Amino acid sequence: GTGQLYNGQWQWIGTSSGLLSTSPIIDSPVVLSFETDNSYNVKLAGQLSFQGTYLTDSSTFWNNIKFNNITQPFGDTTSVTVGNITEAYFNYSQIGRLVIYQNDEISISGDTLTLLRYPITPETPVSLFKRIGN
Repeated sequence: GTGQLYNGQWQWIGTSSGLLSTSPIIDSPVVLSFETDNSYNVKLAGQLSFQGTYLTDSSTFWNNIKFNNITQPFGDTTSVTVGNITEAYFNYSQIGRLVIYQNDEISISGDTLTLLRYPITPETPVSLFKRIGN
């Protein structure tokens, strides 16, 4: 499948959402790894934070990716209101200030990987990663 494009290690470089932006803590790199068997893991400063499997769907204009086995808060909904916009987050995990959502759109340009929370709203968080290692 299309997963081969994503295989390897990706270091988080930042997230922006509307007027807000978030960047990693300098001494705590966050690395998202995609493996050839459609598994993924996220490490904070080299320590495993969470892992699971992923599915991609390339039938849409953007590739949709679904991270399975996100465990906290699994099946829960958290609402955040910014100005007059309320966002509901479903099934996510926050690692070192990076928020990984269960449903995202994913794209690659050169050595940069982009994750956008799906479904997309005007305040959708956009997270950027750079390829590291092999």
